[in-house]
Amino acid sequence: MKDFEIAIDVSIMIDALKKFEKEIGRDFIVGGSLALFKHGFNCQPNDIDLELRTDDPNVIKMLKLLNSTYQGHDDSCRYPTIENHFRFCFNQVVFDVWVVKEFDYNRFLCQDDIRYADIMSVLKKKIALKRQKDYVSIFKYSQQIISLVGNENHLK
Repeated sequence: MKDFEIAIDVSIMIDALKKFEKEIGRDFIVGGSLALFKHGFNCQPNDIDLELRTDDPNVIKMLKLLNSTYQGHDDSCRYPTIENHFRFCFNQVVFDVWVVKEFDYNRFLCQDDIRYADIMSVLKKKIALKRQKDYVSIFKYSQQIISLVGNENHLK
């Protein structure tokens, strides 16, 4: 783990999502490493990536304000600048929020009353970002899947 990444307990992330839902909006689907963690991958989420479906100008105004106050590191976690992307710290957790009209994620898993994007959608988004850290992560996820073949007796 690099010095700019801070390991956060997943329960703190879930609490932050519950507060986000209450204070900002509830029509969202979580993607990124937190979704993969919820699907059973061995990974340590460091932030929350989510798509928020809204056209409420008050919500967008709040996201813009939160985004303007973020004092994060200029690191490899940065996403390409997109008009509908907001990055901020909320309830001690870094959020990357994409405001969308329709979800890119076609399927999801519901746990803790929160929707988590399906595995293939998350991996496709990571590939589309073309960041080195995402390629490394995808390789590690692939190794986890391949290791199941060697452990097939555990699947019976």
